[in-house]
Amino acid sequence: MNLITDPWEARLLTADDYMLPWIESAVPLAGKTVLEYGCGYGPVACALGTRVGQHYGYDIDPGPLAKARDEVARRGLDNVELRHVPVESILAAVEEHAGEIDVFLFYAVLEHLNVEERLEVLSLARRVVRPDGAIVICETPNRLILWDWHSSQAPFFAQLPDELALRYYDRAPRQDFVDTIRAGVEQGPEAAQEALTRFGRGMSFHELELVFGDLSRHVLASGWEPSLLPSRAIHPEEVALARTMDQARPDLAPAFSRYWIDVVLSASPIAAPPPMLRPWPMHTLASPGAEWTGAETVRLPTTEVRLVAPLPARTRRIAIGALPDNPGPAQIRLADRTRGTAQEQPVDCGDGWPHYATFRLPHAVDTVEIALDRPGQVTFVGYDS
Repeated sequence: MNLITDPWEARLLTADDYMLPWIESAVPLAGKTVLEYGCGYGPVACALGTRVGQHYGYDIDPGPLAKARDEVARRGLDNVELRHVPVESILAAVEEHAGEIDVFLFYAVLEHLNVEERLEVLSLARRVVRPDGAIVICETPNRLILWDWHSSQAPFFAQLPDELALRYYDRAPRQDFVDTIRAGVEQGPEAAQEALTRFGRGMSFHELELVFGDLSRHVLASGWEPSLLPSRAIHPEEVALARTMDQARPDLAPAFSRYWIDVVLSASPIAAPPPMLRPWPMHTLASPGAEWTGAETVRLPTTEVRLVAPLPARTRRIAIGALPDNPGPAQIRLADRTRGTAQEQPVDCGDGWPHYATFRLPHAVDTVEIALDRPGQVTFVGYDS
């Protein structure tokens, strides 16, 4: 869990410690050419500069770019080139890189564009990257999640159409959001719409389907990967949405049930989707003594109680989150009920947050049994699908 309080440093460390290794698990970065659309103050550019061959960062705001350039120069990153381009020229400027970009990165930027702008720049990204290149989206809020943590901090606000949101905004609990939208409303309808859009509105898989078509032919990595979980706390509504999406759209990759949309997409269709971790729909139907918490987690009140998880698909990789009742270390035990074999892994929950262990099994399993060495909650079970 990142406890750095300076926003610039926090984003640099999150990118360096979590996001970039996650990207590299799907697409290599060493020696590659990356274009970052909306590089802002440059923390991600500085993190990328130590890993890639060439980094181009584009932004329409000269203010943040001044700090970004100072940080790049201070680190001696000669392979990082940051460019200020006015909003009316940025798409044409980016298109000049067509055929030379390996990775096109949107890091915390798509939420600040309206739908037409998103579709336009996502289509541009597909044209600009090489045929074997990738488009990466990081830290964009998902409009399908019930809480709008990014902007209004109100429940259900992200699902409201813009015209209703502009009438309802003053009920939001976040005061700087209310003040910003009110200032726009006082200037007229166009200014109000601009204020709402630029503060940030969630997106979902729908925009991506319009640009890429069948997403099962393009998704290479999802935000449910265990390497991201320390920086992306799991919320109950994400597990609930995943359960609904598995029923309503089982063809979709699991990436689109998380609050932050973190997804790596191939520019060209792939032959078959890679294995990706999916959250198991937590329940206690086969687990006598296990306690459903009402928050998409299961409590094991004693060390004798087991959580039995019948999985929808056979798998050889399982991730488990645990949170003991009292902060401190815990041991997670995973047993294969068919073969009678078991593995154990430690997690240190001394900070009071859930921690995760990944089990790689010698044989594919379809039912597992989970136990803790002290009373506590199983907060997550994920399996490769």
